Amino acid sequence: MSSVTKRHLSLTARITRRDYWPYPVGFFICCAALGFWQSSLGPGPVHDFAMLLIWPLIAVLALASSKRCRDANVAPWMGIVAVVIPFGLLILLILHPSKGANEFGPDPRDSAAP
Repeated sequence: MSSVTKRHLSLTARITRRDYWPYPVGFFICCAALGFWQSSLGPGPVHDFAMLLIWPLIAVLALASSKRCRDANVAPWMGIVAVVIPFGLLILLILHPSKGANEFGPDPRDSAAP
């Protein structure tokens, strides 16, 4: 398991904006692919299958957004709001984390951090 994945799954480590970016970008790519796939096949049971695939994607994005909010000293529930409000994702992508260590660990941008 890569160190980036370990940090995302850890409740104590912090992540950088660079480590957070793949989640919303991957989410939008997967949603677009599912949309194109569904529209090319027409109406029917494919719609139900596509909806089953999109819910786990939304859950992963909500978790990653909550972790990103926590790293920036913003209430984690704002990450869930950001999933509901697409403009919030843009804010999370450009949000600077707090300087120095906080209750969740050292600043990942410091060279002394593991």
